[in-house]
Amino acid sequence: MTVNIKISRYNAKLDIADLTFIVFFSSTVISVVLSKVFGFMHISRFATPFFLWGLTFLFVLCLIKYSLKRWLNSVVLYFGIVLLFLVSYIITPELAEWYSNSSWGLAYRVFRIDRGLYAFFAILLVREPKKILRNLKIVGFIWTPYLIWQAVQRIQLGYFIVTENDGITTSKSLYTLSYGYNAVFIGLIFFMIYKKNKNKIYLALGWMLCCLAITFGSRGSLIVLGCYFLIWELLKLRTDLSKQRIIRTFLLICLVVIVVPFYDYIIAALGSVLESIGIQSRTLQSLLSSAISDTNGREKIWGAAIEQINRYFPLGAGAFGDRLSAGKVLAWGYCHSIILEMLASFGLVGAIVLCVMVNKSIKIIVSDMDYELVNLFVLFFSCSIKLLISDSFWYNAHFWGALALAYLYKMRTKELQQQECSENA
Repeated sequence: MTVNIKISRYNAKLDIADLTFIVFFSSTVISVVLSKVFGFMHISRFATPFFLWGLTFLFVLCLIKYSLKRWLNSVVLYFGIVLLFLVSYIITPELAEWYSNSSWGLAYRVFRIDRGLYAFFAILLVREPKKILRNLKIVGFIWTPYLIWQAVQRIQLGYFIVTENDGITTSKSLYTLSYGYNAVFIGLIFFMIYKKNKNKIYLALGWMLCCLAITFGSRGSLIVLGCYFLIWELLKLRTDLSKQRIIRTFLLICLVVIVVPFYDYIIAALGSVLESIGIQSRTLQSLLSSAISDTNGREKIWGAAIEQINRYFPLGAGAFGDRLSAGKVLAWGYCHSIILEMLASFGLVGAIVLCVMVNKSIKIIVSDMDYELVNLFVLFFSCSIKLLISDSFWYNAHFWGALALAYLYKMRTKELQQQECSENA
């Protein structure tokens, strides 16, 4: 039996919290649009500061509008993270170089208002799962034209035009990791909406974006996609043990197990077949080169991180601790694995935190408490699975979004327990 406990009465109108949420999760698209508009007026250098100050203003308006009770947990988390970095610096002064790094340090990558950490705040501002999903639908419609535009450019030119971190400089790139992850995230949003209202337009949009993610993204986007559908197939087995359902689940597991490890070879083989029948283009060549280059030196990074784990065992080197070893291999410093990052940074404590997160995630996913909240958590959890092979959890909005949804789940569980106690009293 499904039990729905509402934190607040659902209001279909957009308010300042909804607007902040939408702008935050659409920040990449809005930044690019602003850079084009400001560039037309020959003032491109003001585009990024304008957007950052605008987003900051929205968060401040929310701070003013809503009571401290609504903000308290976000504030505690924020200052807790600041304290964590301070303690880490005291314990391991060598980390100062990474904390102050202009491209990968704290000010630019962790605490800037449009970075992943603030996904936690944006979700807790909205709170109501129905409104979060409604807002994500709007985010999806903002992202979709941009993702299609990027794909068309890639097909026409044979490369991506990438806007650099300053929001002004652009460069040519055969390959960009972010495209696949962004496209699959938006595609999964549309799948969620289709599951709710059965409108086939959303199903078509979802498949289109997921195909774009697979075509122009990395194998990581396949892992996200496979994780999302595999979770739902396994959950359906709880109520449907039919032969057809079991076969479907088995085939999906086989597909994920076979395709992900051998993605490069499959793409290379497909490219050879297409070339053999006379299909040649810059797009095909760039697809082949992107697949082959996808490992990106991870073996060296992971080896260096494992050595550091042994060196700083059992307490770890502190927050950003993996940068001390991985930073010697690649400029951005993080080790492309949340497991190694946690162990290198926090040692045994990191291992315990990982175990707790996995345990809590499983409990939420198999819960019957609130379908919409669980559905949202599965979305953000699946997109966070990329952290096993890519990125840093400090930078990842899906990771912090999943934590916020886990906190909402905890709140609802507490409300349910209080309601049961009052009914039994």
